[in-house]
Amino acid sequence: MDWFLTRGRLKNEYGASLAAAILFFVLCAVCASMILAAASASAGKMEQVPQADRKRLAVESAAAFLRDEIQRPTNAVHVVEVLVEDSRRSDPVSDTVSFSYAGGEEGETPGEGDTASGDSFLRSFVKSQYEPMSDQYSFSQMAGSDKRTFSMTVTEQDGTKKKTVTDLTADVTLTVAPDYGLTALISDTVTPEDSPEDLCRRKLVIPAKEITDTDVSVEYGKETDDDGNIIDEWTITTTTKTTEIAWERGMITEP
Repeated sequence: MDWFLTRGRLKNEYGASLAAAILFFVLCAVCASMILAAASASAGKMEQVPQADRKRLAVESAAAFLRDEIQRPTNAVHVVEVLVEDSRRSDPVSDTVSFSYAGGEEGETPGEGDTASGDSFLRSFVKSQYEPMSDQYSFSQMAGSDKRTFSMTVTEQDGTKKKTVTDLTADVTLTVAPDYGLTALISDTVTPEDSPEDLCRRKLVIPAKEITDTDVSVEYGKETDDDGNIIDEWTITTTTKTTEIAWERGMITEP
């Protein structure tokens, strides 16, 4: 009788789910403790990093971020130029050029804002180097700039406000070449001006890729007299040139 009772108790599964839940809770608590410990260690690690290493981390992080952001497909710049020529005129009827991002206005690289002319810097760079098909043209927007200087900052939450981490701020000077290639010089902001030998700098070179497609359409016209004789003939030619400028993965080096 006792043997059957013992065997029945061993096979009884009442309370098994409670034991499993307790075991799962213990495992979650252990994992949470490990994650919290790792996070605390990371938070205090930056405070222990020497000043020189902090400058290097700030500059290299800014260079890597800029490199990765500029090469995004949405940052490619599309240029559409439409040239209309009439064979009866020595100068073009019109030559218009428009500039836009592949990703619309969302394609503008974050953190850089607008230039003084109200244009974001990648589109402004392309404008500064683009060569229209004729000498008489009218840009749909203002002319661009071939140089831009700005700062890249890191912020941290300080109560209800965000505070800039001075040690993690980098200055950037970005220029564009005639082939639309970009060169950025990134430097730290904490080195005193009287100690240029301690300045941490990196150079970022970003090559550009240009793809151009041209479409030409011709409209023929003529003027005849009452007898059907041709008095005058002319052509109106419309050339549409579409160009896409995209930037590839850049290389970071010491200047």
